[in-house]
Amino acid sequence: MHVLFSRRVLSPLASIIFMQGAIVMSSYGITVVVPDAAGDIGIPPEWVGYLFAIVYGTASFSGIISGRIISAWGATGAFRAMMLAIALGAFALIGASPFLAFLSAALIGLATGPMNPVGSHVLARISPTGWSAFLFSVKQCATPAGGALAGLIFPPLVALWGWQVAFMVMPIAAILFFVCAGLGRLDGGDEVKPLGREREKQSYIMESLRLSLAGRQVAAVSIAGMLFAGSQCALIAFLVVYLRQTELMTAAQAGLAFSVFHVSGVVARLVFGWFAERRISSAAILVFAASGMATGLVAIANFSPNWPIWMFYVAIAFTGCTGNGWVGLLFAELSRLAPEGRAADVTGGAQVFMYAGVFVAPLACSTALDLTDSNYSVVFIILTVLAVGSVILLEWGRRAGH
Repeated sequence: MHVLFSRRVLSPLASIIFMQGAIVMSSYGITVVVPDAAGDIGIPPEWVGYLFAIVYGTASFSGIISGRIISAWGATGAFRAMMLAIALGAFALIGASPFLAFLSAALIGLATGPMNPVGSHVLARISPTGWSAFLFSVKQCATPAGGALAGLIFPPLVALWGWQVAFMVMPIAAILFFVCAGLGRLDGGDEVKPLGREREKQSYIMESLRLSLAGRQVAAVSIAGMLFAGSQCALIAFLVVYLRQTELMTAAQAGLAFSVFHVSGVVARLVFGWFAERRISSAAILVFAASGMATGLVAIANFSPNWPIWMFYVAIAFTGCTGNGWVGLLFAELSRLAPEGRAADVTGGAQVFMYAGVFVAPLACSTALDLTDSNYSVVFIILTVLAVGSVILLEWGRRAGH
């Protein structure tokens, strides 16, 4: 275990965690401030689903060219570009107009896309034998940690100084990490390569998609990831709005609930990552997580004003453990199944499917709310069906490995 504490592992891992956390905090921060910002921006709060769809629609494009980005700029340059994108995205949201809000979502999406493939590329290079799943889970703790910080930091800042001042946290953090990115030892020395012609770029994109569907196991994980991610991220997009519009919680309580969902995900990722591969297969844990997500969604859909507040938090924590603790294992599983040296390509291709789910699910939920006069029961039916579908696919793929 001492190999995990070497500078070769710790420096890049810490750098990835800080920058990935900032990217996630910027995208999830939109969902936290929208109930207060919607009036100034000129959109209804339910449109948070459309904003989230733009984030991940754009991320699908930038994610699939992650391997090319690494070849052009190296991992350090790639993460610096991501920091620049979220800084510009934050300034756009602060501009407070519908056009700038959607531009903000697109810019943050450009940063979101390469985040996991570039991080996976670095971890595939530095992970000691037998510790890959654990390190991937530790890295992915940055995602719920960023969400937890959004839920803890933005509501009190909004109450004190307004949502625009609160969101200034993001460009400040992004500029700091941009400057410090070079200290993280993210590059192995041979990443940057001359770019080929346009036809070669197109061939690369198709090859990345092909690799993410090559074989029953990889295809099952990739498509299940699409359904699971759609269910998870649509819940993240609507959780605060749902709790506030149904008057189940105050703004402060809803912000805390958002943080509980993400903090429980941090704990789950560490526990899942510790047991994965060395005691239980990652594939089996993924099946368990998807099943728990479906169960938690049913509980949240049936929240009642007559329930004590602690029951809300318990249900949200359970859903966070199962529905927000699986992503690191999925990327570790894809990297394990990928051909040698092609981890970024396989995860980049699979991420296109994941982001397709994250694009369509919030979009479908916002449309359903518009058509049903804000009936959240329809939203939770959609999300539960997606979670159950991911259970079926993950189990199908797991059995192929036996």
